[in-house]
Amino acid sequence: MRRRLRSVMILGSRYDAFVFGQAVDQDAVLGVDQCLASDAEWIQPEGADDAIDLARSRQIDLVLSSMCLPGEDTFELVRELKALLPHVPAVAVTSNPAYHGPLCQVPPTEPYDWVFAWRGEDDLIPAIVMLLEDRLNAEHDVLVGGVQIMLLVEDEPALYSRYVPMLLREMCQRSRDLVPPGAPRDERVSRLRARTKLILVRTFEEAALELSRYGASLCGVLTDMQYPRNGRLDNEAGLHLARHAKQHVRESIPVIVQSRDREMEPRAHEAGAFFIWKNSDLLLHQLRDIMMDYFGFGGFIFRGPDGMEVGRAHDLDELAAVLERMPFEVFDYHGRRDHFSTWLFIHGEHELARRLRVIKEVNEESRAQAVEMIRSAAIRAAGRRSWVPSPGPQIG
Repeated sequence: MRRRLRSVMILGSRYDAFVFGQAVDQDAVLGVDQCLASDAEWIQPEGADDAIDLARSRQIDLVLSSMCLPGEDTFELVRELKALLPHVPAVAVTSNPAYHGPLCQVPPTEPYDWVFAWRGEDDLIPAIVMLLEDRLNAEHDVLVGGVQIMLLVEDEPALYSRYVPMLLREMCQRSRDLVPPGAPRDERVSRLRARTKLILVRTFEEAALELSRYGASLCGVLTDMQYPRNGRLDNEAGLHLARHAKQHVRESIPVIVQSRDREMEPRAHEAGAFFIWKNSDLLLHQLRDIMMDYFGFGGFIFRGPDGMEVGRAHDLDELAAVLERMPFEVFDYHGRRDHFSTWLFIHGEHELARRLRVIKEVNEESRAQAVEMIRSAAIRAAGRRSWVPSPGPQIG
């Protein structure tokens, strides 16, 4: 059963509680219909004693602190709450740059698990809820439903506070695109919950652990260049991670390395990664373009062995037709790298993706077999559009 954040304790002013609650109630903020945790109960204690009493007497799934609890030492209160609720995440949301010193260390100043930089955006608070729910559900959803994982490695709160809402919005939009017209609410929610999950980490060791855990289910990695590795800040941690992912996960996994130093671009390419300059005004646009073209979120792009685009498909019918007429070396290029199954997983065709991934031989016979499987799936999909709902796996 899906694990949700059902009750959120807010430490802040009444205005903070109102703004946070309003943000999560706006189901359209991230364009995800009923995918957000809009049914979460928002609990605002009257003070420190009331917060402690609530933590002892009822279920709390998240402590969300604005750092502005009137008349209280917020740090000390969160420390006491963490002692009572050691497995409940404590998240600081602050817009005051004065807090961005000790709070933004990696790991952040105890007792907070995460620190987010908020400038009043409507989408950050619901994105935080979705991000934490993704972490709760990722392992189950990968195992049961074949859901894909995107790994974000970033230790700067100001940056991951921008990336997380954008990435989740993109993932949810791709899932919305898959919902057949006229589908009932349960099917819409099921499709949205089967979207790619986002995992955020802040150190090389955390990233390596997630790469090992999810392996073939990773659709891509977005990594900073500089963050902690082996207990100290490493100026080339992103390059080490790109090489590690290519060697220990799969050579074809798309990795984006971002840095403020433009001179690192050739070295990122040498490591087999894309490069994005952090100071670019087009940073988010460039990131989205790479995700669409290489992470599987857009149409399927057929490429030759030299990496140049030679064709594109937007649905199963087009995928089968283009695959059948492409030169064999194009099929060989994608088939050996599991590109077809990755794209199909992201686009909701989990059963077909699993069947294609089982095919290990890359030859003309396996190409004909793949074309037949995709065409059969397209016929079934057309039948579903006349609408016969099926329960499917229980996805987070």
